[in-house]
Amino acid sequence: MIRTNDLEKPYETPLGQKAKERVQAVRSDRALEVSYMTYAQKIMDERRYGFNEGLAEGEARGEARGEAKGRAETLKSAVLAMKDLAAPADIARRLELSLEYVLKILNQEK
Repeated sequence: MIRTNDLEKPYETPLGQKAKERVQAVRSDRALEVSYMTYAQKIMDERRYGFNEGLAEGEARGEARGEAKGRAETLKSAVLAMKDLAAPADIARRLELSLEYVLKILNQEK
């Protein structure tokens, strides 16, 4: 049977009918709804706390979260891979970087 949100659809088995009745009872019970939403919010808070804690631990180990560091490392690798294939000006144009940035990377390599 395909699940739908059609609450008026008859269920074929007594178990299905009993489940439908129970779901309706829970949905219409305000105390259960508040309890569930409170629980859901606590879970979201714990996830956020865990994420922030993991982020802080990673940064303490010297790992960067941001895309900027990863992008900079990728661009540096690309520049160094192209250094024997193209002139610095061509590398800068192809990678959409400033010539100064490309020269800085190439000078660091020496």
